[in-house]
Amino acid sequence: AIDRIQDRQVTMTGELRIAASTTPGEFLVPEFVSNFVNQHPEVKPQIFITDSAQVIAELKERNWDVGFVGVRLTDKGLQYHTVAEDEVVLAVPVGHPFAIRRQVRLEELEGQSFLEREGGSGTLQSVRAVLASYSLTLPAYRVEMVLSSIQAILLAVERGYGIGWVSSLALGPGWAKHIALVRLEGVPLRRNLYLVVDNQRVLPPVAAYFANWIRLGQRTIATAFSG
Repeated sequence: AIDRIQDRQVTMTGELRIAASTTPGEFLVPEFVSNFVNQHPEVKPQIFITDSAQVIAELKERNWDVGFVGVRLTDKGLQYHTVAEDEVVLAVPVGHPFAIRRQVRLEELEGQSFLEREGGSGTLQSVRAVLASYSLTLPAYRVEMVLSSIQAILLAVERGYGIGWVSSLALGPGWAKHIALVRLEGVPLRRNLYLVVDNQRVLPPVAAYFANWIRLGQRTIATAFSG
């Protein structure tokens, strides 16, 4: 604030250490960091991508300075700041019976072959949390395989191995030929993506400045498709 009042350029140097879950780490954080480094070229960013649960663990252990996650967990001492609104959608192969439809009912998922992320994935936790807010749960289904990234889920869906929950941020124009996106009828699967910092520690100057820069100016609204 003093620097802005005095109207002089802030010079930031040093490492910027970020832990991010897959969705924000692959589709939001690179743009955020690129824009920040363009303004502060002496900053050296490092980005570690894992699942949301591990991001929180890394922050609590102070292995990384700031984090980005797709689900809000209940650890004490953490501050969450919304940086994006995302929609979780069901990705299905174009030859699947769901592919010609815009929406499916929850009960129709029973017995389907699913491709899942690992247990710490914020995407699956978000789906379950939204359903719980409607007093609903996922029906019994088959888990064909557990994969470690969104891109792996999409490739497996494309090859017809099953269906899976993915972030709308993951779907570029190239997927339209091979993958159809379907919403869950009557249940809007929207979630926030967060910047998270440990409120119980003093951040290095670069990390503190970056976190404040994100809070002041960076917000993205993403959606998979209209209608």
